[in-house]
Amino acid sequence: MNAIPSTAASEELARLVVRAAMFFELADDDTVDPDAAVDWLESIASSLEQLSPADRDWLLGRVGDWATEEKQPENRRFLEAFPDAFGLVADGGEEDA
Repeated sequence: MNAIPSTAASEELARLVVRAAMFFELADDDTVDPDAAVDWLESIASSLEQLSPADRDWLLGRVGDWATEEKQPENRRFLEAFPDAFGLVADGGEEDA
C-alpha cells in the first residue's frame, strides 16, 4: 500500500478525523452521550492502528504541526497527547515501527 499523498484532500480528511476525535473527547456529557463518545473514540483509534508506518509518520507530522499552530490551550493539549492516546507511538513516546 502506498503512503498517503500529501494533498489538500489528504490534509483535510486527516484534520477532519482528528477534529472529530477532539470533539468526542472534549464534549461534555450533555452534548454527547459518554458511551457513544467512547465508542467513536475506540473506532477512530482502531482505524488509525491500521495505518502503515509511512502513513503514521505522515499523520504524526500533521498533528504536530496542528498542535504548534493551535491557540486554544485545551485543544493544544489534546493534539499534543493525540499520538500516544491513539496508539500512534510506542509506550516510551517513540513511534511504533
